[in-house]
Amino acid sequence: MPAPPPPSRAAPQPAAPGGSGRALRSPRGGILRFPELPPQGATDEGIAGGADGTGGPAIPEAAAAPSGAGRAARPAIHWRRLPAGPVSLVLAVLLPVALSAWYLWARAADQYVAHAGFSVRQEEAGTRPDLAAALAGLSRASSSDTDILRAFIRSREMVARVDARLGLAALWAGAAEDPVFAFRGTARGDLAQYGRRMVHVSHDPGAGLIVLRLHAFTPEDALALAEAVLEESAEIINTLSDTARARATPHALAERAAAEERLLAAQEALARARAEARLRDPSADAGARAALLAGLEVQLTEALVAADLLRATTRESDPRLAQEERRITVLRARIEDERARFGVARPEAEDYATLLARFERLELARDVAEEAWRAALLAQEAAQAEARRQTRHLAVHERPALPERAEAPRRVLMLAAVAVACFLLWAVAALVWLSIRDRA
Repeated sequence: MPAPPPPSRAAPQPAAPGGSGRALRSPRGGILRFPELPPQGATDEGIAGGADGTGGPAIPEAAAAPSGAGRAARPAIHWRRLPAGPVSLVLAVLLPVALSAWYLWARAADQYVAHAGFSVRQEEAGTRPDLAAALAGLSRASSSDTDILRAFIRSREMVARVDARLGLAALWAGAAEDPVFAFRGTARGDLAQYGRRMVHVSHDPGAGLIVLRLHAFTPEDALALAEAVLEESAEIINTLSDTARARATPHALAERAAAEERLLAAQEALARARAEARLRDPSADAGARAALLAGLEVQLTEALVAADLLRATTRESDPRLAQEERRITVLRARIEDERARFGVARPEAEDYATLLARFERLELARDVAEEAWRAALLAQEAAQAEARRQTRHLAVHERPALPERAEAPRRVLMLAAVAVACFLLWAVAALVWLSIRDRA
């Protein structure tokens, strides 16, 4: 049982007859009587009326109760305390949900969705000779290319290209009684913004796959739209490949062109020198003349031997000796003439030493230019092979097909979202209003 509250001060009163307790004289002349504390089990009425219930000062209720105990308990919040109670719930929640349901099932046009899936592949030749390795390294996806293609599909340029082929404004106009989901704009920017609602692009960066969901109000339009987007995507990928090849081979092409010009100049200089000297191969001609000179020297030696034999066996007047002497003279003159061709400049022709030196320089320049041309040709072929290995192409793994049934709008899901949103807004507004009312 809780302890009784302390007695409050009371005005000076005369002691009740028969009352018990302790009495004190007040400084003002009055007598203050303090009743005895009641034993355990006594009631509050006993305390108020004295120990025997017949006298003693009464203890006020305010003093008996603790501070703050007299405050009334706050009433619980009830939805009927809201302004207009059920009417606000109907206007804020039920009416928007009913209107949304009516529009979704009575006015909203069916939308057909065409699906398409593809990836961007880059051809690369395998370095290992086995078939499995070649198949494993045949192609790989380039995440940067798929990112570029994903951004291009959602760009205004793609909308402009497809609009030029199909007329997207008329294709997405839909039913006249559906102003919410059908296209009602006129500018190209409005068409591009509306296209982001009708063309959904999903991208898997790890596998490099792109999945398209293209909406239209008829199955045929959805299929045509999907095919047009695929064709434009393949064209942009081909453009990227051509650009990569053009950037990979220009240096090699320039080197090859310069080497060809150098080789042609060297060949033309050598051809002019051959025409001026009337010789196809000065080295071969010089070899032939050297062989001729060697033959003449052999004949001269034989003539000298024959003349010496005749001098030893015959007289000086022998005609055979005179004939051998003339033969020796002719052979020596011819040998001197042939030797003069190699080292002595003559007015009528260029000597062979200078001619051979000039031809050797021209042939050396031609050989160097030819080697440089071959190296440039190999470099160009290597650059072209590298560009071919980096060729990109669009690998379609899901061809668009004619939709068989409408997939949008998702009426039940949209109606549920509207209901939840309206109820949450109404609940938040009600809580705010009640909080402001309680604090007022």
